[in-house]
Amino acid sequence: MVFRALLLLALVPLTALGATISYEFDIGTTQVNITGIAVEALSIDGQIPAPTLRAAVGNTLRVTFNNHLAVTTSVHWHGILLPADQDGVPFLNTEPIAPGGSHTFEFPILHSGTFWYHSHTDLQIQRGLYGAIVLADGNEITTQDEVVLFSDWTEEDPNTVLENLKKSDDFYAWKKDKVQSWDRVIANGSRSIRKRIDSAWTRMGPMDLTDVGYDAFLVNGKPINALALDDSAATQMKLRLINGSTSSYYDVEYAGGPMTLLAADGQNIEPIRVKRLRISTAETYDVMVPLSSGLAYELRATAIDGTGYSSLFVGDGQRVSAPDVPPPNLFLMDHMGMSSMDMDMDMSMDSGTSRNMDMNAGHRSQPANNPVTTTDH
Repeated sequence: MVFRALLLLALVPLTALGATISYEFDIGTTQVNITGIAVEALSIDGQIPAPTLRAAVGNTLRVTFNNHLAVTTSVHWHGILLPADQDGVPFLNTEPIAPGGSHTFEFPILHSGTFWYHSHTDLQIQRGLYGAIVLADGNEITTQDEVVLFSDWTEEDPNTVLENLKKSDDFYAWKKDKVQSWDRVIANGSRSIRKRIDSAWTRMGPMDLTDVGYDAFLVNGKPINALALDDSAATQMKLRLINGSTSSYYDVEYAGGPMTLLAADGQNIEPIRVKRLRISTAETYDVMVPLSSGLAYELRATAIDGTGYSSLFVGDGQRVSAPDVPPPNLFLMDHMGMSSMDMDMDMSMDSGTSRNMDMNAGHRSQPANNPVTTTDH
């Protein structure tokens, strides 16, 4: 009898023995004023970004969303392993949430990492329906741990943006002051002239890196934000970087020195130090950054087209700015090659990195084939 009981216990999934972490949120509209213009945005519990969800391996996560919009909405769990019917993509594997309706997601937490959730309906993510998810594994680094969620912002209705892009490939070049007129082409020399002629011969338009001209770039919902220290004597902080933008890539640099990469898209990697990190849409990275008493270092995320950036000051005291990222020269770039826009990264390994970081005993990062090239799940 005892053997049969033990066997039955062994067959019970670990998640059945863990706690159920429950949340309930309202999806609705809210007024925001980011650049001096009041705009009706979408929000979850009145917040942009949405509240951060936290659970641990072995838990069951249960989240109910009440739709107070006049249109359908949805919630997709980006990058998380879960049953197909809980994935949240409307009509593909989950019913959309009707106006006035509710939907409860429930699934076991099988792995740890930094992830995010967002609407998968129309263009709602551009108007504010996105948030972070932190899944712990019980071996977390014993230091302050913060979410850093990047996003892009436009005062225009997202549907208008889409219509403008359909009108012309370079519609927003005027807004970004990136119109590649012939006087500018000539001013950049013979190489620029050859590239423009070659492009015209192959019926390609002028080179650009991004399609939309954004009004602001945000970090945790603001163009300029700050993270205070829980412990004034702390020497490092863990940051969970998430690119929740609709279409923007960023070059991220920290004024306090190189960042130490710990994880990419929820997967632990061998720690590696980087000076500047390019993060594409929907990617996540866990990094450790150094702190100094009396100083607040800027974590700057610069849009790769050079049209703006967001700033997060980490620490307390005098603010120290991160270096400017030179804007790209579109006149000297081709349509296929990436060599002229490669990110400026210090990828040299630091043999002392793991020893210098305050990690829990027994915690080890897992190697990865390429710690800076990840895929969207």
